Amino acid sequence: MAGLVPADFIETVRSRTDIVEVISEYVVLKRAGQNYLGLCPFHQEKTPSFTVSPSKQIFYCFGCSTGGSAFNFLMKRDHLTFPEAVEALARRLGLELPRPEGTRDRGDSASRPGALWARQEHYDLNAQVADYYHKILTENQAGETARAYLKKRGLHPRAWDQFTLGFAPASGQALLDAFTQKGFTVQALSTAGLLVNRQGGMLDRFRGRIIFPIHDAQARCLGFGGRALGDEQPKYLNSPETGTFSKSRNLYGLNFALPAIRERGNALVVEGYMDCITAHQHGFSNAVASLGTAFTHDQARLLVRYTQEVVLSFDRDAAGSAASLRGAEYLQDLGARVYVLDFPDAKDPDEFLREQGREAFAVALQEHRLPLIEFKFKQLLEQYDQDSVDGKSEIMSNLMEELARFDNIITRDSYRRLLAGRLGVSEDAVRQELLRFLNKRVGKDRIDKNRYNMEHGKQTFASPGGSAAEVARRGLFRFMCLDRKVWEWVRQEIGFAVFEGSLGRLVNSIAETAWGSSATIIENAAESDQAELAGLLIAGDDQEISQQQEQLVADYLSVIKRELLSKEIAVRCAELQEYRKNEEKAGIMGVMAELDRLYKELQGL
Repeated sequence: MAGLVPADFIETVRSRTDIVEVISEYVVLKRAGQNYLGLCPFHQEKTPSFTVSPSKQIFYCFGCSTGGSAFNFLMKRDHLTFPEAVEALARRLGLELPRPEGTRDRGDSASRPGALWARQEHYDLNAQVADYYHKILTENQAGETARAYLKKRGLHPRAWDQFTLGFAPASGQALLDAFTQKGFTVQALSTAGLLVNRQGGMLDRFRGRIIFPIHDAQARCLGFGGRALGDEQPKYLNSPETGTFSKSRNLYGLNFALPAIRERGNALVVEGYMDCITAHQHGFSNAVASLGTAFTHDQARLLVRYTQEVVLSFDRDAAGSAASLRGAEYLQDLGARVYVLDFPDAKDPDEFLREQGREAFAVALQEHRLPLIEFKFKQLLEQYDQDSVDGKSEIMSNLMEELARFDNIITRDSYRRLLAGRLGVSEDAVRQELLRFLNKRVGKDRIDKNRYNMEHGKQTFASPGGSAAEVARRGLFRFMCLDRKVWEWVRQEIGFAVFEGSLGRLVNSIAETAWGSSATIIENAAESDQAELAGLLIAGDDQEISQQQEQLVADYLSVIKRELLSKEIAVRCAELQEYRKNEEKAGIMGVMAELDRLYKELQGL
């Protein structure tokens, strides 16, 4: 699996990596006993079932049955191969991946294998393209119409420079000609999403559009957005999904906003490029844009890495309000304090700032931002008649999920009292309705998890069921993986043949490879077995077993021995029946002696 990466280097990276730190960059984790819990990044859920073990350096989701080591997490999250995941974690540690002899000093991509280097080439290419488009906007006659448009929209040239705004000539050939002359291939430009095939020829994807380079938090240029100057559709066009760019997993302006987000302790999320740039231009430098109306789970996870307070300010139209609600719910599920900016005097932040200015916007941020539940309550009051019985019922039903989102009992109780007062119903009625909702949700979460697992062909890890012997086998296997002494103990006492099915396959796999830590055992297993292994290993302490645990291992062994003896006794009883049927006295005597021995052995356990 490791390919050309030396095993000792893999072990160095593994031993120096903290899986909690790695996963915390993607998931909000909260301490829960010896482990950490969070909402799974690989499927949608409302009740945290994603578990990270710092002692074992592994993770497992009890909702979608995904699990493994830190390497496995990056492989699944960022679509990397195993060597690429090793290289990614090595870079976090400041380590350089060992290169084959003769390649260390070469500057070409052959000396840096893997998709990580391909990504770096894309970043470098995108940065050069951004500079190229920017020069056309600011210095070339072809950018005159675009410059006039930006000035009309109130964007100053210094904002053009800060955000590296550009323009792609309408001919569609300029980029191709300029960069093939620099030595870039048509294939490289196409792979980066910069060209499209039209009528048998390659053209600039963004021809005739104002260009908005999109960067990540490290200021690497991931891709581009382009706005049409005329009536072309779509009005806004983004780079396609590539190895470096994903619209749903990035936020426009984040690299510029991070210092202000950290300083102010909150972020302002707007919908579009213009909203974001206008906000920065007016001094609201903590603004980021969602790259469209559909604010996603991944964008929420990205944002809460840097702040726990978010103000959403989307368009006033119906789509904008829906986006605000979705975004607020995602963020609140991740533990953020979420507010929705609700100013009625403008369509969007860009229009508000241009028409009413910085001071009015600052006042709106203080006086017109509503907590999610109050924003939703206001919308429901506009939709239903709060004076009618049906209206009260609909409003209350729609607000139950928002009440249930609050982990803090005092906060939840305060809003319960507030809603009861505004709707003119008793507090007890709201309490009973909330309890009924919570009970329904627990059942629904369980059903949803089981449905997800069935749809994806995965087992559901509920409380271990089956016979006592099956439970004992699973428990033994976990202890065997955690302590080599138990491994040898089990081998000598009952052997490995007692493990059948998937457990037998896993035991044989481990026996054939180097025994090691939980993370190592998982990485050495077949890819199809890694998640199941993580699920089996996530419970228990990753250390030499205690005296109490040693007794538990002994109990497990006794249970399995009883099962084996019981099966052997059943076979001997069947033989005895045959001997009696055939009146074979010698056979009867022999089997009776054997049964006596087996029963005594069973009683001695």
